[in-house]
Amino acid sequence: MLLVGSPGTGKRLTAKAVADRVQKPLYMLSAGELGQSAEDIEYRLSDILQLTEKWDAVLLFDECDVFLQERSVRHLAHNEIVAVFLRLLDYYRGILTMTSNRADIIDRALKSKIHLILHYPELVPQAKEQI
Repeated sequence: MLLVGSPGTGKRLTAKAVADRVQKPLYMLSAGELGQSAEDIEYRLSDILQLTEKWDAVLLFDECDVFLQERSVRHLAHNEIVAVFLRLLDYYRGILTMTSNRADIIDRALKSKIHLILHYPELVPQAKEQI
């Protein structure tokens, strides 16, 4: 599941509600925790995916825009990161919720693996106060 919208629109709250609904723990992960090289990312993300499967947890991958971006011939290091992410997702059997600020950048191969994309509109000040 991919939740797309500006900061403060309820994406993380939705992930928490999903975990509560299915009565599973929520493991929160930020892209910055994984490192910057494809090797570091593969090592750390693989461990986290195995752990969340073992715990039967919902994984919230917050602000994962860098992993979602369309690949291009000009950015080989980035392409490698996206390829690692795609490969690891192929074997993941848990519930994964990702958040992003931009829907227009999503790699086509990754988009085909996402079962549900929810768009969160910008909240007016009154709605933010109510939340």
